[in-house]
Amino acid sequence: MKVAESRCKGAEIGAVVAVSLVLASCPGNGGEGTPGAAGAGGFLEVTNGSSANISAYSINMGTGQLTAVPGAPFPTSGTQPQGLVVDPSGKFAYVSNTGSDTIAAYVLNLTTGALSLIDGVPIPAGGNQPQEIAVAASPSGVPAQEFAFVSNAGSNSISVFSIDLASGRLTPIVTLPTGSAPRPATVHPTGKFVYVSNAGSANVSGFVNNLATGGAFTSMGAPFSADSQPQRLTIDPSGQFAYVANAGSATVSAYSINQVSGVLTPIVNPLTGLPTFPTGTLPQQVTVDVLDIFAYVANQGDGTVSGYTINSVTGSLTPMTGSPFPVGTNPQAVTIVPSNEFSGDEFAYVVNSGSGNVSAFAVDPVTGVLTAIAGSPFGAGMAPQAVVVDPSGEFAFVPALGSNNVSVYFINQLTGALSPVTGSPFPTGTAPQSATTAGTF
Repeated sequence: MKVAESRCKGAEIGAVVAVSLVLASCPGNGGEGTPGAAGAGGFLEVTNGSSANISAYSINMGTGQLTAVPGAPFPTSGTQPQGLVVDPSGKFAYVSNTGSDTIAAYVLNLTTGALSLIDGVPIPAGGNQPQEIAVAASPSGVPAQEFAFVSNAGSNSISVFSIDLASGRLTPIVTLPTGSAPRPATVHPTGKFVYVSNAGSANVSGFVNNLATGGAFTSMGAPFSADSQPQRLTIDPSGQFAYVANAGSATVSAYSINQVSGVLTPIVNPLTGLPTFPTGTLPQQVTVDVLDIFAYVANQGDGTVSGYTINSVTGSLTPMTGSPFPVGTNPQAVTIVPSNEFSGDEFAYVVNSGSGNVSAFAVDPVTGVLTAIAGSPFGAGMAPQAVVVDPSGEFAFVPALGSNNVSVYFINQLTGALSPVTGSPFPTGTAPQSATTAGTF
């Protein structure tokens, strides 16, 4: 048994967290679920933006069915909550209330899946319009410490908190300026560096985290240049390279990361001589596969996915044959999932908010080229937001903002095809935006 951690690389690459991205709380499952399999302790948490609560479910690891956790949904005691995250220990959970400038901190009951709001009230976020939280353990692990990082889009800052390992309480440490309209923070795999893309000022702010050794959390200096409207930064699994999709200019900015200072150095496109690589229209966050050899970008504006091979020495991106690959309408993100068959195979899933479905592909292990899986696209609810896979790799969860439910699928480990589990979709609160797995699997 292990505490839940993401098997797929995507929205949360580089953030040293114990979860896959995304979340909520619900009034029940209408009797459609069944009790969890014996010994299973896996849970799904769904964040509901409009009803301002978290739907929590136990996952039957035999059938994939969801059963509402007693007491759910759990209030965030704020408005417009964003993506719940679980700390590295798996004992605590945190969600930003963007509309009320607060953070709700919870103790996560690993037996029942229930969430208990610490001290009964949320705490100030340290700025306006806090974004999704990033949590990380101390870089060295000695002494054992954890930290939370919250970028504030309305006040152009990042707030840093320490996490009490016994209680889960957050203690504010410092708030530092960023550029304009910062996106959620990304933490380097070592925990030593933190980066924030600034959509309004077309750059990336970098910070050094020396808190664990008695030092300070400090800025790296002037922000690093990006292109127009950069999205959340992605760090490859090796920690050597960083990538930022620029929605306003249809490009990706790529950087090498100095492993001592954290400084970002632009990677030049050898085909153009520019420090950017072309994408489709309105590209979203970059996804790097678990083998660290391929990168993908969902292009919201033209319904495609751009695919690249990564030069392991330079970090440069080379477009794949056949890229961009067609998907559905208004794709949100790409999730890469390794097969459980120990074959080295990978599958790619693209959630299409506009067409209400999920495009599924087999990833060529040599070229990275995407080939549509038989039956793709697979139906989802209205305005689906993300594909989240449990740590066992058996099930996929897709929260749908427009239909107030979450679809659950079996993942065929040989083909990657998605099959709805009995009772899917399951009701959530209003406007579910994200989901995350927690507990043991």
